[in-house]
Amino acid sequence: QHGVSDRDTSVRRFLHREADQYHMDAEVVVTFSDFEKMEQVCSVLLEKLDKSVSVGTPQFYHSAECLSQMRY
Repeated sequence: QHGVSDRDTSVRRFLHREADQYHMDAEVVVTFSDFEKMEQVCSVLLEKLDKSVSVGTPQFYHSAECLSQMRY
């Protein structure tokens, strides 16, 4: 969805019991190669899910291929 492939995402679900209620939390990790696409997806999540979602700080890194190309 929104141009993000399944191979670039991972989802972990956590089920918690509090008194007589159950709560499910989900952690979604997505790898982006396009900064603007990441901003668009974050905006959609925040808009659609409002206060029920928190978006973490992005972690930036260069792939081994990219680093290898930069050395030449």
